[in-house]
Amino acid sequence: MDASQPDDFFAIVPRRTRWYHKDAQGAVRNAGVLDSSYKVPGGGWLSSADDMARFAAAILADSLVKRSTRDLMWTPEKTASGELEEYAMGWGIVKKYGTTLIGHTGGQQGTSTAITLAPDRRAAVIVLANMDGVDPYALADQVLRIALGLPESLPPSRDNSSAVSDLANIRADFVRYLKSKQLEPILQLYADDAVFLRPDGLRFAGMPAIRAHFTDTFAALDGDLTLTSLNTEFSGHLAYDSGEWSEILTTRATGAQGHFHGDYLMVLRREASGSWHILEHVWTMAAPPPPRE
Repeated sequence: MDASQPDDFFAIVPRRTRWYHKDAQGAVRNAGVLDSSYKVPGGGWLSSADDMARFAAAILADSLVKRSTRDLMWTPEKTASGELEEYAMGWGIVKKYGTTLIGHTGGQQGTSTAITLAPDRRAAVIVLANMDGVDPYALADQVLRIALGLPESLPPSRDNSSAVSDLANIRADFVRYLKSKQLEPILQLYADDAVFLRPDGLRFAGMPAIRAHFTDTFAALDGDLTLTSLNTEFSGHLAYDSGEWSEILTTRATGAQGHFHGDYLMVLRREASGSWHILEHVWTMAAPPPPRE
């Protein structure tokens, strides 16, 4: 893996690509300057598609780590109540197309990346894009499905018992993606015309605005969110899920922590494919108690 190394913005690196960004009008521009050394080794690396393909092949062949180590790394974690999550040690785990997919996404100014592996089929797809704001996860998923001839997932059943499970999965996915700062997967939970209303009243309407909100939030804060659903109702192709939330937020720049809680409301729409997407996402915050006299 001769092309893989920690990124040094100021160094001359042969064959390093330029980084791009689309502005609000859709014009392609140079991406902003970023010294990504602050997040090494968890990020901030340069690599090539060939190198990442070698990395994936080595993992699948058990030549990089032992099979027992790989299995441990890919074992989903459990919640405090014993429920199995779709996240392991730095890897997302999802049952799809009749097999198990392992993967992760990444992104920063001028960069969007994804790696998706199908261990049972000894296959992997690497997508590296020198532009931010694109969806490498969806492309990797599509390429893998086509290359392996995997069947498309069947639409979920339209009875409410199945839909309740679907909404529970969306809640769990939202918490997991938020905690692990997976931008593209969390955005895929929302409809293109979704609206996100923050506890402070700020409103983000449409996918570009919601993307900007999560991008800024992931850069500034580390969060540990808990959602407790209290009520779920359905009416035709619409549903809502409401409940309580609590979160410990850490400001990355200072290390300061705060514990916040309140109520949430998710309004969801079932698409023609049978999948649910968040249409309205509303958060309120409980006021602090009055001072004692």
